Amino acid sequence: MTETRKSSAARARPLIVHQALAVLFMASIVVLFGAPARAEAATIDLTGDAWSVEGFDDFGNVWDGSTLVIETQDFNGTDYELTGYFDWVGVGPSCPAGCSGRELFTGTLFGDLNLELNGFDLIDPVGIVTASYSAFAFDELTIVNGVWGPLHTPVIPGEWSASRAGAPSEIPLPGAAALFASVLAGAFGWGAVRRRTARSRNAH
Repeated sequence: MTETRKSSAARARPLIVHQALAVLFMASIVVLFGAPARAEAATIDLTGDAWSVEGFDDFGNVWDGSTLVIETQDFNGTDYELTGYFDWVGVGPSCPAGCSGRELFTGTLFGDLNLELNGFDLIDPVGIVTASYSAFAFDELTIVNGVWGPLHTPVIPGEWSASRAGAPSEIPLPGAAALFASVLAGAFGWGAVRRRTARSRNAH
């Protein structure tokens, strides 16, 4: 009985590896050819309601409570030209009494939904300077992977993100990744059922 079970398990191992490789191949095909199409830039409107900005910099200053307003978004070939402003509110080691001010910018929303903004003027600045910004417009409610750095004046590097009312608290998995996870789970589940069935037959 023991020898039968051992040999059955040994035969099952190559089958499990084969199933796993097949699932990985199928998932790669789905990712390459069957993933839901991402929204093009033409469907993303960043104007309208103010964006709530969260950020921090390398000196430990925190910029939560700041806002971003994109006033214009004009089509230009495959991209959009943008104008707008940040209203910065920050506190930290570099500005213990608080930093604030409005930073005007121009920028571009590219066809791949990457975002670049360049500050060019300040209104009532307290401890802020103009900077260059980049990020990714995940959708009309969420901007992620934001960073900033020097433009014309020294600036402390930092990271930022922005959201509008209705944005999810977490970025959802892309459709292809979710499908891959479900297919993988199903394949290993089916393999487990087959192993249990084989053991049951050997026991009899």
